Amino acid sequence: TFEIVFKALPDLKVSPDTQPTFNYKVVADVTDINGETRSTETIVNVGYHALTASITVPQKIDKSEKEHSITITTNNLNGEFVPALGTLKIYKLKAPENVLRKRPWQAPDYQVISEDEFKKLFPHEAYNKEDNPQYWEKGELVYETDVDTEVSKEVALNDLSNWISGKYLAEFVCTDKFDQEVRDEQRFDVFSEGDTKVADNQLFFINIDKTDYQPSDSVKVRFGSASKDVSVTLTVEKNYTVIDTRIIHLSEEIKSISIPVKEKDRGGFTINYHLVNYNSFISGTLPIRVPYPKHELTIETSTFRDKLKPGQNETWSFTIKGSKSDEVTAEILASMYDASLDQFRGHQWGISAINYRYYYSYKRSNANYSFGTLNFRIQNLNTSRLGFTRQAYDQLNWFGFSFGYGNIRFKGQLNEDAVTGVAAEQKLERSDQPEGIQIEAVMADESEINESEDVTPSTNKDLINENVLLKEQKLSGIMARKNLRETAFFYPHLTTDNKGNVSFNFTVPESLTKWKLQLLAHTKDLQTATQQLTAVTQKELMVLPNPPRYFREGDRIVFATKIANLSDQKLEGISELQLYDALTNKPIDTELGNANNQRSFEVDAQGNASISWSLQIPDAIQAVKYKIVAKAGDFTDGEENALPVLSNRMLVTETLPMWLRSGQTKTFTLDKLKNNTSTSLKNHNLTLEITSNPAWYAVQALPYLMEYPYECSEQTFSRYYANALGSHIANSNPRIQEVFNQWKSSDALLSNLEKNQELKSLIIQETPWLRDAQSETEQKKRIALLFDLNKMNNELASALR
Repeated sequence: TFEIVFKALPDLKVSPDTQPTFNYKVVADVTDINGETRSTETIVNVGYHALTASITVPQKIDKSEKEHSITITTNNLNGEFVPALGTLKIYKLKAPENVLRKRPWQAPDYQVISEDEFKKLFPHEAYNKEDNPQYWEKGELVYETDVDTEVSKEVALNDLSNWISGKYLAEFVCTDKFDQEVRDEQRFDVFSEGDTKVADNQLFFINIDKTDYQPSDSVKVRFGSASKDVSVTLTVEKNYTVIDTRIIHLSEEIKSISIPVKEKDRGGFTINYHLVNYNSFISGTLPIRVPYPKHELTIETSTFRDKLKPGQNETWSFTIKGSKSDEVTAEILASMYDASLDQFRGHQWGISAINYRYYYSYKRSNANYSFGTLNFRIQNLNTSRLGFTRQAYDQLNWFGFSFGYGNIRFKGQLNEDAVTGVAAEQKLERSDQPEGIQIEAVMADESEINESEDVTPSTNKDLINENVLLKEQKLSGIMARKNLRETAFFYPHLTTDNKGNVSFNFTVPESLTKWKLQLLAHTKDLQTATQQLTAVTQKELMVLPNPPRYFREGDRIVFATKIANLSDQKLEGISELQLYDALTNKPIDTELGNANNQRSFEVDAQGNASISWSLQIPDAIQAVKYKIVAKAGDFTDGEENALPVLSNRMLVTETLPMWLRSGQTKTFTLDKLKNNTSTSLKNHNLTLEITSNPAWYAVQALPYLMEYPYECSEQTFSRYYANALGSHIANSNPRIQEVFNQWKSSDALLSNLEKNQELKSLIIQETPWLRDAQSETEQKKRIALLFDLNKMNNELASALR
């Protein structure tokens, strides 16, 4: 952990009396000893006061019940608990003396009529804002107590039987360490099922006794009015049809009705109401929730270990139970992948197989043009106008010429179709002649390495004699972790036994990381459940390199790795970096300047250490396989992976079509190849192709369109067209499909580069001339693989999506 001290400058335009809170955004970029950087941010709230208080109280309290409580929380401005001493007071709010209707318009800023005269003329109108309980004044103090939030945050309200039904205000007041007063207020209602009179002279209220109902329940609707003569119309609407209408008369009283709930009411129904009183129309809708029975499964963990070792065989088991905890037979989809992928995009499964339809009423009651308000406008009809003489100036006649009103439009053309697939920073240069586009790749290094300095880790020579360790420690027998795939497993079809149990086994991948397990279970009647769990692969001694995504010819880099020690003892050991040509498996330590490839290290208990090697990437190597191993006492670890080496060269192909008739002789000259004066040009290949059927060239070009890796509307259509044309060719003649099947029959024809899919993507894109080195048999095999009907059908569907 670390602390950052900064001066929190406030906005001086904001008055301190309003107790403002200023938000400061803190962004932290943390880089560990291995060079890995993580970023996070937080918001720090700062104000003139150091404390906030909040009251949590039920919106409605039934005073006939015995136990009630109020929760008081005191936190600092960042939401962390801070104990405080304060006083809790509860007041009965003063309700209006008369029954008031809601104001049809806002209260005026300035009153011309006195309040007494207004109430005589309009006894059921609000003079100011009395119709809104938020503005009611405090009345009788009914409860007071001291509160110490360090001792308890709960305040018990036991016997409320003597409290008058109506609206109340709970107020908590305390002071912070700067002697600033901090308060919070909450309003709530107190009622009783036995009330016969309407509290606080309300014109009308209506409520139901529960939030959810089940078939065979009854909905108890309570409603009342403090007015002497009110007729309320209640309608029960089910399945968009009014099945019951009741007109009930009220006179300063509370009444209730019961509506039975049936099985067919699942999904809910509504109760609509409307009434007219004191020249006002009141209407509304009460939604009645009748939930469907639960069809959700429960996934219980029987055997699951969240601490795993790389490469071990593991078996996990789970039990699937129904919504009533009964045994069910279900199908399960299980997958586990590297949780670090969620940094790019979060992923989780969600399924709702049964689409429950909850009822929503579209019926509304209104009074049309009755009891409404009408706007009108008063105009000053004085139409006299003041005239003035307008000054005119001479203007030039431009005869249609325009200066563009300050806008300048540039038109130009870049004579090249597309530039894609460049992984590094690109700079495009245009010349007068459309001979192509020059692309300069710039590698941005965060630090410069002095050519005369050898980058090696610092070691304590008094504690470690490196020469002795090199002789005593044997690193050749250490097994390096090779299986670094990001998906551990994907099992789409697991089934339970008759008791709902399911188990599966897998080999733990060898990446040292956190894994995200996802389970999705479902039954034939569409009961579903999902679950997420996490597991970690780790060892007591771990080698955690931080390699680049790729090398580039001529690079000089520092290859760093972190040594992690999860044991309870300090470890001293040795590590070695071994480099191989990934295609031939030939050692290339000398070529990369790694002749001194061993490093000693020491790492504290539960600590980390960093070691590094300085490498120089040569030309003419397509891929480098690195193997880092470490040994400290009885603990060993290692990691092996391959990285592509990208070329700094660009392939330029000059073509010349040559058309000849039978018996004809012609001379052709490749002028650009003959007259080239480039100093960096290196001729790669000269090919002469002869065919009696030029349509074969079109077939050979289809794989380029099919495999184009970039997503845009043009290339999506090109892939669709190529796959559609390929499907037509393959289906046009059974003999053609038979030839393609013969071409793709053996995997032995694939080159080593093609077999390594991890390297293939980057290397083939950056060095496309490598494919030209393939034999004609390999080229035929590639065409045949891409002309596979199943593959083309899938690609067609993918392009349409």
